[in-house]
Amino acid sequence: MLAIRHIYTQCTGKSHSDIPEAAIQAARCDIDYMLDELSTLSNSTQSDIRRAELYEDLSYRLAFRILHPNVNQGDFKVPPTEEGQVVVRAACMFYNFLNEHLKRDSTRIQAHMAIIRKVLYKVLTDVFLSYRFNSKSPFYNANADKCKRKHVTTGDGDASSSGGEFCFESNKAERETTARHQACLQKFQEEELALILKFGLEGVVGPIKEVTERMVKLLAFNLSVFALMYKSKGMLVGSGEPEDIQARPGERVYLPPNLKAQVLQMSQRAVPLSSVF
Repeated sequence: MLAIRHIYTQCTGKSHSDIPEAAIQAARCDIDYMLDELSTLSNSTQSDIRRAELYEDLSYRLAFRILHPNVNQGDFKVPPTEEGQVVVRAACMFYNFLNEHLKRDSTRIQAHMAIIRKVLYKVLTDVFLSYRFNSKSPFYNANADKCKRKHVTTGDGDASSSGGEFCFESNKAERETTARHQACLQKFQEEELALILKFGLEGVVGPIKEVTERMVKLLAFNLSVFALMYKSKGMLVGSGEPEDIQARPGERVYLPPNLKAQVLQMSQRAVPLSSVF
């Protein structure tokens, strides 16, 4: 997707932000189809021929979408005009790019994967930190919200008056908690966007979001099923093993120590996956 943005700018002289959304979605469908086809190939001469055919077909499709984003799937014919020369030139760029970089040992892929990991680490950390401020989440941390108050009944005074005061204070605390959660989400979104802009990943925001959502579901499942493993001392997002967060005060965690009892209780109740996220 990043290559599409670069080649679009080279061939049209326009900014990549001018690429129609329809063209982006269609290109992603074409790429997904090719990747599915590649996953079925084995290491053989016939597979190499088929792989080259897939690269060539995808290259012309992507190139044609630069000029005709709304073209139908069956209409990929290169016109014998100056426009056709632009399509051929772009197709050659795409073919060379796919042939050189669509493999695991590609230095370009490895470099971008390191960047993607940083963004995913940030997004996942923010997702689980936000659970602490979401009163509807099983991981809500009441101690993190200083707005909560307890009503103490002394037995003296007007019961209706004290009840009304308690209701008012409770509603006020709930509103403040909701506002704090929304402010937390807004802050995280701004930080994530700044990180995406810093690394020039605007063109792959959609795929990043999809990957993040799948990872959140997987981690939520792990939390609901393997709670005993996650309950000790908190776990750093992406570390893969428990960490002593007291020894690393600067690190951000999504499962703080004071949630151990909640997580243990969840494991004993067999909490369903749908209630975790």
